Amino acid sequence: MTVSNDNNTVISTKQMVFSHLFYEGRFAVPWHQRRYDWTKEHVRELLQDIDEAIKEKRKCYFLGAIILIEKGTKDWQINDGQQRMVTISLICACLSRLFYETNEQIYENNALRVLFDLDVNSTARLPDTDEHEPRLTPPRDDRTRYNLMIRGSSIGTNGKLTDAWLEIEQFVSGMGIEQSKRFMDFLLTKIEVACLHIPDEVDPNSVFETINCRGKQLEDLDLIRNYLYSYFNASEEKSRRDTVHDNLENVRTQLRTDIRAGEYARCYFQCKYGFLPKQSFYRKTREMIRSTTNPQNPADSIYDLVSEFSLKDRVELFNTIANPSATNTFVENFEKHSNSNRKKRNLSVFLQELKAYKVAQPMVFALLSRYVMESDAVKKRRLAKRVHADLNRITSFILRTAFVAPKFEPSHFESEFSNLAKRIMSAKDVYDVDVMSSLREFDGTYGVIDDDKFIEKMKVTEIRNTRDRRAKRFLLSVNHSLQSDGRLINEQHCSVEHILPKSEEHWSSWNNFDEYNLEDWVHRIGNLTLLGQEDNKPGKSDNGSFARKKEIFGRSAIKLTRELGYDDWSPEAIASRQKELAKLAAKGVWTF
Repeated sequence: MTVSNDNNTVISTKQMVFSHLFYEGRFAVPWHQRRYDWTKEHVRELLQDIDEAIKEKRKCYFLGAIILIEKGTKDWQINDGQQRMVTISLICACLSRLFYETNEQIYENNALRVLFDLDVNSTARLPDTDEHEPRLTPPRDDRTRYNLMIRGSSIGTNGKLTDAWLEIEQFVSGMGIEQSKRFMDFLLTKIEVACLHIPDEVDPNSVFETINCRGKQLEDLDLIRNYLYSYFNASEEKSRRDTVHDNLENVRTQLRTDIRAGEYARCYFQCKYGFLPKQSFYRKTREMIRSTTNPQNPADSIYDLVSEFSLKDRVELFNTIANPSATNTFVENFEKHSNSNRKKRNLSVFLQELKAYKVAQPMVFALLSRYVMESDAVKKRRLAKRVHADLNRITSFILRTAFVAPKFEPSHFESEFSNLAKRIMSAKDVYDVDVMSSLREFDGTYGVIDDDKFIEKMKVTEIRNTRDRRAKRFLLSVNHSLQSDGRLINEQHCSVEHILPKSEEHWSSWNNFDEYNLEDWVHRIGNLTLLGQEDNKPGKSDNGSFARKKEIFGRSAIKLTRELGYDDWSPEAIASRQKELAKLAAKGVWTF
């Protein structure tokens, strides 16, 4: 590829039509790149964008920057741009089939020139392509399917490449032959890219890292992954580097989204290394990896690290923590081992209550990871009981604090929680880590561990923001301790109801509040209750009196509401109920 470099810089750029980029040589996706992972939506958006540009008669359509590393006279590695180059190739492959079937030989040949190393005078047809070398070599796992696609063969039924192909095929089938020609002409002459040319002697990972740390952010796992790959560039490491690559890709696949995979990376590495600030997570993690790697055998250390990080059971554990379900097999097994499956407060409850507090994930993951990795059946049951007790303490501390603090600030606890997670994960025995003592240290000025102090602070707690979910979670927790059938009410299937109505238009008939500022009482926790999805909700006429609302509440599926034990409603009743709820929370729900 001829690259203009008038300034004598090591790294050069060239702007060019995308099809001409393909004509310049052969392009391989290096071993450490992820598989093709554009979704159908990504492909559809690209097709629609190009179609729109054609209809608007734009002079060009810019498809961004491509980072290429020179590996030979006409050989290049794609450091960034795989998804776009593969997708454009698939579009050309689909169009080449259409033009072959309709005997449009010139257009067929133009499409094949993008796909295969053919010269400008070539008259090759689609059935002849077995004799020619593809210009693009995708990742190992996508290679066979890609080669079948561009040569007009069967495409299989599964995978992101197949999804992309079907999306393109559907789009192309909706165009007539003349519209397809216009689309091909635009693709060949109007789609432009900027190529960043990096000589082979320059470390491409450092360039890639700099670009993505200064501009558009990649997920943390992508940056960490590329750093880990740098330990396996030697030719003798090919076998292990393929394993490392597969393991990291499997983490992404198992967690289904890049965001979830990034969250797992941060949780895992904080359990391993202690607190890692979010804003500098990648750099700090890289420093910790480097400092703990055996300098005599660095690749061995990294290989072991990736093996531990990508263990299927650990990854699935994080999935369970981030998206808890009462019917999860892992949860059921843990509850049997800990003898908590019949208790009001078991792992299902803990995970649901802590779901909104991501700051707790490292501690929860560290404790449950110790349980997951224990292979001895007797020790596993013993360990489950200890982990259950510690999870109860952690849940109680966090939920108590969330109610008495003016605002629960994760940043106040993140460092302490992460460092505690590290101690749990690295301890010889979980019994060596006193979680309760650590929580007492974290308590500081909040004073939530002492039951009496907590109850006193809860007496005046109110929640004014209607989008604040703490009230619902608190009432659900209390109700769960009362519900005799042990049924766990789904948070999504109930709503918070103000007993003294929230709207001022109903206040005039609530005579017990005549001498009070109703605004001081309507948002108190004691004035709140729950209604289930199938419960009748009080209408405007029902909000005129407590007697009418209590009649409706009496038919609720939620025990906390159904058995509201007051004959009348007043400031004294609200204060009494709030104290009662606080005691239930301290003594029967969020206990240590």
